[in-house]
Amino acid sequence: MRARYPFGLALFAALVAFHLWSQFISTAGFWDGFISDLQRAEIPLFGLFNRLSLLLACWFVFLGIMARRRDITKVFFYSSVIYLLLILFVVEVDQNYRAHLFDDSGG
Repeated sequence: MRARYPFGLALFAALVAFHLWSQFISTAGFWDGFISDLQRAEIPLFGLFNRLSLLLACWFVFLGIMARRRDITKVFFYSSVIYLLLILFVVEVDQNYRAHLFDDSGG
């Protein structure tokens, strides 16, 4: 296996973590301190996902380094599946939050 696939997935995981932090976590709430129920529930979820994404990004960088020395096909496949399942889990929990919690967006 080539080393660029783990490095590419590491870059993807780091970019996803940065995007979630910049779009959802750092901008949660209003200027007066009010935070909706939906945002209050999403912040810990996205924070945990960010930490796990950065941890997996480091793992994928390690796999990319190891790919030059030995075959990492199985380990990379299983790690990619775990990351995909993590993404699907977070999306499903977030959809559940959006269906059952008020976002207080006004209107």
